[in-house]
Amino acid sequence: PLELNPANTGYFAGTFRIGGLYRTQWQGLSITADGFNGGGNFSGFQTPSAFVDVPFGIPKKGNAGGLRNWMGAGVSFYMDRVSQLSNLSASISLAYHIGLGMQGNTIISFGLQGGIAQYRIVDPTQLVFEDAILASGGGVVNPTLTSEVISNSNVTLPDFSGGVMVT
Repeated sequence: PLELNPANTGYFAGTFRIGGLYRTQWQGLSITADGFNGGGNFSGFQTPSAFVDVPFGIPKKGNAGGLRNWMGAGVSFYMDRVSQLSNLSASISLAYHIGLGMQGNTIISFGLQGGIAQYRIVDPTQLVFEDAILASGGGVVNPTLTSEVISNSNVTLPDFSGGVMVT
């Protein structure tokens, strides 16, 4: 929920929330592009992720009158890997939830998230682009026939997002 919308941070009734997901697709499938650097292997997708968040100051049910509000804080991690490409992200989320009306039934939530994202190519020589396939004329693929140039195979960037939610 934190990656979906930072305003979800701390939006639950409880002490803390921990979640995780491990998604894999085509893991047992191994594809080799014949005649190209002895391989060009594809071995499936892997996407593990985890998060934890905590609400602070949740109003008790049955309290009468006025504005009800609370905050939430959380951290999340995810990685997405397929063959030679991987993405890694780690972030911190903060949210503020405002309950409106006498019963506080309408809630407006604002969330901010900040962290780092790393994009990495393990071996750029193993990548095959469309122009190399077309230049090979449908025969043996030669990756040196591409005009693509990868100048940096490991990039780390700041990653920020925000969100609003009305319930």
